[in-house]
Amino acid sequence: MGFQETTAAEVLEKLLTEQWVGTLSPESSDIRIHVQEGRIAAVRGHKQLGDVAVELGYLTPRQLQQALQAGGQLGRTLLHSNLLKPHQLQHCLYQQAREALAFLRTLPPTKYIFAPDDRLPLPIAGLTLKDIKIVEPSEATLPYGMIYRLGACSTSIYLSPEAWELARWLNGRRTIARALQISRLGKAEGEKAAGELLNAGVLEPSAIAGFKTLVIRLKPFSEARQMPASIHANLFLRHMQGEKTVQEIVDRLNYPLEEAALLVTNLHRDGITEVVSGHEAMRRLLEEF
Repeated sequence: MGFQETTAAEVLEKLLTEQWVGTLSPESSDIRIHVQEGRIAAVRGHKQLGDVAVELGYLTPRQLQQALQAGGQLGRTLLHSNLLKPHQLQHCLYQQAREALAFLRTLPPTKYIFAPDDRLPLPIAGLTLKDIKIVEPSEATLPYGMIYRLGACSTSIYLSPEAWELARWLNGRRTIARALQISRLGKAEGEKAAGELLNAGVLEPSAIAGFKTLVIRLKPFSEARQMPASIHANLFLRHMQGEKTVQEIVDRLNYPLEEAALLVTNLHRDGITEVVSGHEAMRRLLEEF
């Protein structure tokens, strides 16, 4: 069933009031909203559940990586492995849904498709009609802590001067928050420019974002191996025990991100370190640096 040129809030009000059960999806986005019994059960396609759990402090990046490697549906894996309690998982689902709905409110009216579906098992996000009416776009809808760079664009697009100004500073080495600080944009116009760039699809995450999932360790000792002469590299190795993520070590040592990326890739190329987890993250770092 289709809903022509409407907003997420308008169509969800109808679905929740009339107790529909199924999945709603906007034509202009990959977001999928599952509704049942007058509530929003889950929202997928905006922010990953595991990332929300890390941001809320329920999981460490290493715990998330282990859960992902176990395979299966992430929520069930987190519960069965006792990494999350049911009420903590429900909080993550709730926050995940709120952020997705706040993002949808920034989009112009579009076509929505509804498909009947089975009910989801508990716990669910549990957002009600009241929650939907108070969800507004906010700073939480922008990934301020993510590091982006300009990606390839196969079609012609129009961007405002403010968006181009912000794009100048997103070189794959800075977070959006840092780029906003050093740009000449005010707070409101900077946030609008960031949203414009993200919605236009011209940004892609830098390989440095992989620091959060990458865990490396020192290779077994070999006389043929040359240890690095750099003080920073040796200090980094001293904190590296094959348990902490690269991001945790970089944060502790307060190293600039670009310097840390070059350090990590050089140690790997020189055969001094090996990957414990996050092989894809290392592959991307080696390509970019």
